Amino acid sequence: MKRIQKFSDSTLSYIGKNYYVYTLSDNNGNVFYVGKGKGNRIFNHEFETTYFIDAKINNKVARIRELGEKVVRR
Repeated sequence: MKRIQKFSDSTLSYIGKNYYVYTLSDNNGNVFYVGKGKGNRIFNHEFETTYFIDAKINNKVARIRELGEKVVRR
């Protein structure tokens, strides 16, 4: 199954300039980050491990990748 890498234009139009809340978790459903974003911000974590200022979160994302798993976005 292909992972979404950005919101569609219609979704971005619907969201507008409003903020939304999202979570990142491991495959077991353990949430390790709750974020506030707008636009395609939720997808930034997928492409940059050093995105977070907190080293613990960066390490968690890196560990999930090392295990061959993916970060779950909700």
